[in-house]
Amino acid sequence: FCFCRDDRRQCFQIVLTIMKPSKILQSTALIAAICKIKAFATNIGSTPSPDSWKTRVPPLDVSYASTERSYYGIDANTDENKISLEEWTDRDMYNFQEWAIDYGVQQMSEMELYTYDGSDWQFISNSYIPANNCVLFVPSNLVFGSIKVSNEFGDDLKMAEDELLLLDQGTAKRLPLFRLMIKILAEYEKGESSQWFPWLNSLPRIFYNGVSMTDACFECLPPYAALLSMNERNTYSRFVNAIRKGFVPLKPETINDDRVVKWAYNVALTRFHEVWEPRRQKLIAPMADMFNHSSEPNVEITVDKQVNFRVNTIADVPPGTPLTISLGDPTNPTPLFAQYGFLYNDCKTIFCKAIHLEE
Repeated sequence: FCFCRDDRRQCFQIVLTIMKPSKILQSTALIAAICKIKAFATNIGSTPSPDSWKTRVPPLDVSYASTERSYYGIDANTDENKISLEEWTDRDMYNFQEWAIDYGVQQMSEMELYTYDGSDWQFISNSYIPANNCVLFVPSNLVFGSIKVSNEFGDDLKMAEDELLLLDQGTAKRLPLFRLMIKILAEYEKGESSQWFPWLNSLPRIFYNGVSMTDACFECLPPYAALLSMNERNTYSRFVNAIRKGFVPLKPETINDDRVVKWAYNVALTRFHEVWEPRRQKLIAPMADMFNHSSEPNVEITVDKQVNFRVNTIADVPPGTPLTISLGDPTNPTPLFAQYGFLYNDCKTIFCKAIHLEE
């Protein structure tokens, strides 16, 4: 089994076993081994011991919030005023939380951000939280929306979208995702002058989904997983081709940097929340995008007509429990693998639709 990272030009080889593909699907031992690989699984579904937490970010006291504080800690006169996309760059969660409070985010004090590995962050309860409580509110002024992006970029974006449809009519249903990618690239270009800089600087730099795979990776996967993962990479390639036509006012050094455009696509792909009323659109709400997935979620996200986000508990949450949402069908985890790059330990089925495509 060879899981490649094309953006690093390196190959992480994990020799698990040598067997025919049909045997791979039948080997529960092999699947269990795969689920322990960080690139494909996490142990977030289990409750960590407080002694094992490497880093915890407590909720901020709103009374100390000030719009005059600096979030950046870098000199605006240097070339360092843009987000570093080096893979092992620390995610700045402290300044992100301060910024969120300043811009009107309201967070229940009974939960906090924590990481067990210094890389993957999520919300966890520090006290008992009963069901039917609002634990997070994100105002509409912080939300990225595909409709709002369309209005912001106007005819320039329309020409890029027309070019995208010429490449493949099937991408019409993914235009909202395309718009979010454009917005993220535009804000990335602004560096620390972007309103969303602290959020962007808190995001992961490393992704393990289909977009980050190589052809060698696809050959190692069961057919259904390979198909969905390759579809994501193909969609990304079409998006990049349309962007590089130059219709959207983005700098050449931005759109021609493979690392930057891939990062922007992955951010949009892995952090959006879709709504269907009153109009279908994809939205990204900073801070509301910090909830991880579970097949048995204990919170859910709602969006009102003004595009304010609320996150409410749907079950009682004991202390020390991750607050989680559902990102997809728990009985078919393969689409989650292709889009987000993980398989969860609480998943009852692994690559469950793979066999029927082998013939």
